[in-house]
Amino acid sequence: MSRWGNSLGLHVKTAATADEALATLRGRHYDMAIIDVMMPGRDGLWLANQLEREHPHTAVVIATSDTNLVERRTQNPAVADRPIADFLVKPFQRDRFVLALDRGRQWRKQSLEELQWHAQLGFEVVGLRARYATPARSGR
Repeated sequence: MSRWGNSLGLHVKTAATADEALATLRGRHYDMAIIDVMMPGRDGLWLANQLEREHPHTAVVIATSDTNLVERRTQNPAVADRPIADFLVKPFQRDRFVLALDRGRQWRKQSLEELQWHAQLGFEVVGLRARYATPARSGR
């Protein structure tokens, strides 16, 4: 995957474990994480959950050979601990990898648009409260 990412002009950083990946993400921001479920130590789903807490606007693509996991999480998103931009079922081809990257970009764009929308809404609420606030009455 890293070769494909590099060939597409992406800045790719690999990590051998979930803890190493999380430490890397704490040191530098990345727009997307492609996570293999099967990692030494803590698994990729643990890492995805940590990213939800610490980097909620980082798109996550999960790579797995477990088709049952993909079916459970795509058919019933309520059981998912974290929104997943896409799943790559191993083995996969380069064109499927590119599609997952596109879905990850779209997920991140939507996530940032929602963040901006919430910020704008909050700003408008503060403005409306200030505009319609009842002036304090004096004790006369």
